[in-house]
Amino acid sequence: MSENLVYIAKIIYYFMFVFATYLLIVKRKNKADETVENGKKYIIKKRISIITIIVLCLIFGYYGVICGPNPPKLDRLNYAFKFENESQIKYVKEGSLGLYYIELFLHLFTYNSDILFFTIAFIYYFLTFKAYNCYDKIEPLAILLLLFSSYGLFGFYMLKQSMAIALIAISFAYFFKNKIIHTIIYVTLAILFHESAWIVIPLYIALLGSKAKWRRILLYLVLFTCLIFFNKINALIIKTFSFLPGISNQVSEYLNETGEIISQKNYLTVFKGLPYYIITIIGFIKRKALINKINHYDKYLMLSTFCSIATLLSSYMYWMWRFAAYCYFPVFVFTSLIATQMSNKKEKSCFVFLVGGILFLLTLKLLIQYYYKYGGIV
Repeated sequence: MSENLVYIAKIIYYFMFVFATYLLIVKRKNKADETVENGKKYIIKKRISIITIIVLCLIFGYYGVICGPNPPKLDRLNYAFKFENESQIKYVKEGSLGLYYIELFLHLFTYNSDILFFTIAFIYYFLTFKAYNCYDKIEPLAILLLLFSSYGLFGFYMLKQSMAIALIAISFAYFFKNKIIHTIIYVTLAILFHESAWIVIPLYIALLGSKAKWRRILLYLVLFTCLIFFNKINALIIKTFSFLPGISNQVSEYLNETGEIISQKNYLTVFKGLPYYIITIIGFIKRKALINKINHYDKYLMLSTFCSIATLLSSYMYWMWRFAAYCYFPVFVFTSLIATQMSNKKEKSCFVFLVGGILFLLTLKLLIQYYYKYGGIV
């Protein structure tokens, strides 16, 4: 009984931290300054202060320690074992150069894996809040939806890819500002943590052509072709990415030499993408009305479409949702901007509560599974 109460408390703590984060950011927005240019009022966005960021990162870092089972299991057990045994450091380097250097630095002080989990969660959330500050136009709602999604949990167990995802979130912010050098730097850093971050390079190339209608149509056709003929293009995927050991090894676990799927299909994973399907559909419906009101509208819509298709493909190959995760941040920025531009309050409320409600329930379900099946996030 006491164990169940601990699980419930930890789940409540997480959502309390999420709401506290949202309220702090809303408070910053309410204190935003106004300026007048050419007779029009503009709101100057207030960045999240460094003190606020550090406090929030300390809170989520602490949660990164207490959320896991004791002793660790599955992914956290693997990370803990490699961190606490010096002889394993070479395997960390082979799997992630970025994580290797973090562990190398931490080993100067400790071999306690709790410090590793705290550090990764701290840095992950620090990078996430930095990404928020990097966007010129973003609403606090974006952070609430982001942390309602599984994104908020990545830093607690996906130690390598979570760092890559957060770094890519920053790269998108700079990409929208046309700061290509900054974008390249953060993409490179992301790849050092997890090779799957290579997926954003063709995405960026596609986004560069977003102003041309034929290029947008071509991207949508390619995405839907991948969805329909996924089994037949798997062999091509293996050949294309064979030069990336990390990715080719992962792909080979699910495919045979001809590219046919050998893993069991899981169609229930399709339902995990419901919020992203809704965002994408609303994005297409509202495009004509909002394209001149939201900067980079077509870029956001293309990313949302990719996110939806990648999530759908996870019903064939479970790990495909990990590619979609790289787009979570810009997709929720897009969602918040669409909601802000909706003049009909009922329509806005329905949209926000539908997307937010589903995200909340999916993450709640995930947390319940983690705690009651494994004793914590694994």
